[in-house]
Amino acid sequence: KSALFWFCSPSERSEQQTLRTFTIGPSSIRVTWNVIQSAQGYRLEWRRAAGGETQRLSFPTSTNRYEITGLQPGTEYVITLYTLYEGREVATPASTSLTVDQPVGSVSNLRVLETLGRTVRLGWTGVAGATEYLIRIINTEDGKERSLSIPGDQTTLDLEDLQEGVSYRISLTALVGSREGTPVTVTIRAEVQSVGDVQVQDLGGGRVRLTWTRVSRATGYRVTVLNTQDGTEQSELLGDRTSIDLSDLASGVTYTITVTPLVGSQEGSPVSVSIRTEEVVSEPIITNLRILERGSDRIRISWTGIAQATGYRVTWRSGDGRELSQTLPRNASSYEIVGLRENEGYRVGVAVLVGGVEGNPTTVSTRTEQSVGGVTDLRVTDTSSNQVRIAWSRAAGATGYRVTWRQGSAQAQSRLLPGDSSSFTMEGLVADESLVIAVYTLIGQRESSAVTLSSRTAPELVGRVSGLRVLDTGNRRIRIAWTPLPRATEYKISWRRDDGEESSRRVGSDVTSFTVDGLQEDSAYRVSVSALIGSREGSPASLNARTEPVRTLTKLSTLDASSSSIRIAWTPVARATGYRITWRKRDGVDISRVVTADTTTFSIENLQEDTPYSIRVAAVFGNRDGTAATISGRTAKEQDTVGTVTRLQVLESRANVARVTWVGVQGATSYRIVWQRTDGMWAWCPCVPSSSLPLSVDVCLCTPVCLTPSLLQSASDPLYSS
Repeated sequence: KSALFWFCSPSERSEQQTLRTFTIGPSSIRVTWNVIQSAQGYRLEWRRAAGGETQRLSFPTSTNRYEITGLQPGTEYVITLYTLYEGREVATPASTSLTVDQPVGSVSNLRVLETLGRTVRLGWTGVAGATEYLIRIINTEDGKERSLSIPGDQTTLDLEDLQEGVSYRISLTALVGSREGTPVTVTIRAEVQSVGDVQVQDLGGGRVRLTWTRVSRATGYRVTVLNTQDGTEQSELLGDRTSIDLSDLASGVTYTITVTPLVGSQEGSPVSVSIRTEEVVSEPIITNLRILERGSDRIRISWTGIAQATGYRVTWRSGDGRELSQTLPRNASSYEIVGLRENEGYRVGVAVLVGGVEGNPTTVSTRTEQSVGGVTDLRVTDTSSNQVRIAWSRAAGATGYRVTWRQGSAQAQSRLLPGDSSSFTMEGLVADESLVIAVYTLIGQRESSAVTLSSRTAPELVGRVSGLRVLDTGNRRIRIAWTPLPRATEYKISWRRDDGEESSRRVGSDVTSFTVDGLQEDSAYRVSVSALIGSREGSPASLNARTEPVRTLTKLSTLDASSSSIRIAWTPVARATGYRITWRKRDGVDISRVVTADTTTFSIENLQEDTPYSIRVAAVFGNRDGTAATISGRTAKEQDTVGTVTRLQVLESRANVARVTWVGVQGATSYRIVWQRTDGMWAWCPCVPSSSLPLSVDVCLCTPVCLTPSLLQSASDPLYSS
């Protein structure tokens, strides 16, 4: 047997190697060691303590640290350092090191990458250390659910065989071993895809060229040509081409051409265009000249090409008479005119060139658009833990504003505001989290560039009041109440109309109800209550409430009176459920009667002769009365009572005039005519002498009316005629 002996130099015996480890994260460990002057290098090896493949790296003599990454969280590892000398190596093992454990995170930026027919491709940003992902697919219409798992290094997925036109809720959960993260959801919809930008070019001689934009992953296209004059139809299947030349088309005939994308056996949505082939004419002239697009400094036009054309001349003239032109090649069918003045009218013409001969131009008039300026002085005026209020200076000519905001990875939200707005409050935000806000100016259908700013909600330092509710409302007030919050030193009540400025008021900690008054009648308000502890303010609790409309009865009048009764009339009140009639003598008690909502006249009976009465009528709304109207009336003397007219009849009626007559009462000196109009209101004419018969009265004859002639001094019942 032979033995192998190693002899160490004095320097090797004096230098002692030490390996140190530091856990710095759920998937990484940092190791350091001593620099040995006589060493020729180092080799680091590591593996899981439970077994597994050993990984190794070599380092030069000048290196004495390394960070091992890509480890499994919560896992024990065996780490060994080999110091390399000439012809030998010395191992320095470290105690096994344990990576830290941490909650499994959530995927971010879950989104739809592509949709085609029954297939939707999803993408997301993965979670570090994830071993797999769990996907749940829920049909929102029938509730059916299916699940599948994919490896942790995959960040895209194709969902196939979905039902077209059906929405699905997708839940994606990251897993690290057996531990699950928080699921993230997105709603998708399988939509039918169609081709875009279908263009038709007339090649002349009964030929046209059809082009379109390619559909992703389409395996072919079906082109169908329908002659609308004789009903004949031809169809052709193409490969992945995006153009086709159609020939032998009849002159002066309208054709409908349909393009349908195909993905295997699956069909997309068809897109159709109509064309009309040119009539054979002696002099070529441009047809189908149209404006494709307008901007503040440009106009884009297109036209149908002419087969025999050798070129085209485009001209444009502004309102001050200046004219410019541009010559284009024979294959041109569109042109963009640039360098124009903002908000100015132009007359654009296109003429055919055949050799050196220029045809008559086809013209169209248009106007450049006015540029849309953004808002200025966009700023944050107030923040709390769940809301941020912004303000800005209005843009000239704005018809509206669009405000968008996004907090963290949440979906962006948007709100349209009227053109007179200059502030907006974003509510329902997450406490202590940043958000990005953008404001766009709208003028009609045009929109400016975004003006943006960033903000952050306040931390949730004070609790939120609960039990906020409406106790009562009036036409100019709203009374609210809430449940007190322990330790609150004050409460802040804020209110504003949708189109108004915000007002606020602070009350003591012992107050749990408040009446917001001085409001506008029949208006919606947003009312908020927040608790304060010292100078710190909690998140507000909010509710919507509406003030009552003014419901005062109007045009209360006395129709007639007898010795024992007074007859009154009034104008109906919208949405009233009834009317309360109250009357009393000067020194008497109130007597009341409630009548139905369709009643607009009432006879108060059993009154005392020749006595004044105070009469009130109020509209009733459920169990509440509106504001009452009041009049005074007086019963007649018994000796003043006269007879009743007889034989009241309508002699004729025309337009808005009715001629009536009646048999008078002996001794009467004059008569009064009363009628009820179609809107429910009562009307009457001045007293007429007893000799003026028959009498013509102007009344509305849209529907039957009620005519009531009565004696001026009479307290007898009137006679009615329809």
